[in-house]
Amino acid sequence: MKRTLLIGMTVIVAGAWVSPARAGDVDITKNRDSHIRVWNTFLGSRYGDPTYDGTLPAGHRLRQSEGWFTDLSVEQDPVAAAQFNTTTGLAAVTGDPGSYTMPALETAVAMLAGDSRIGVSDFASPQSDIFVTFDLDDYVLGGGHALPIGASLFAMGGEIPGMPGVTVGLTPFEFSASTGWTTEMAYTGPLEVIGEMGLRAPAPGAISLLGLGAVVLLRRR
Repeated sequence: MKRTLLIGMTVIVAGAWVSPARAGDVDITKNRDSHIRVWNTFLGSRYGDPTYDGTLPAGHRLRQSEGWFTDLSVEQDPVAAAQFNTTTGLAAVTGDPGSYTMPALETAVAMLAGDSRIGVSDFASPQSDIFVTFDLDDYVLGGGHALPIGASLFAMGGEIPGMPGVTVGLTPFEFSASTGWTTEMAYTGPLEVIGEMGLRAPAPGAISLLGLGAVVLLRRR
């Protein structure tokens, strides 16, 4: 079983809608002009309209403070022709097969990094659109870190050597309690680091209540 961080307790009231948490910070930097869309997502599903939808010039840094649910989805479409899109999901997946879930994202980021920033690489393929997920607990606890922009890597069967918690697919990822995050077709091929994304938790005391029933998230065996 893959490991997970010990999160404590996350609560969602069944049948009731809960607003996003106090704002956490997301920052995005690219080495090419790109159309960026950022969505709040709940257990892998996008909710509502994008919280950001616009063009980010190369070398500029987008910084956004928005309330978070359980995860984020970032779609990045290079402006130049003949370049491919990348869609990235960011979450901490906890539990065991049959009971996988996602804690509130700001809780996970705060537990993993305190008031520090979690930096992740933004990958692109030279041959196809790709979908990438970061399981943040495995990524951080396994020593994952953002790589230099311009670095070249190779994914084999959806995995990148030396990048724990990162999976790359050719089809969108689906999340379920049975299997966690899965893609129908894992990606094998070259990757380039074309940017960086960062997450920083809101100030202490700004933790939200999320969940369906009372969920206690324990360390995976």
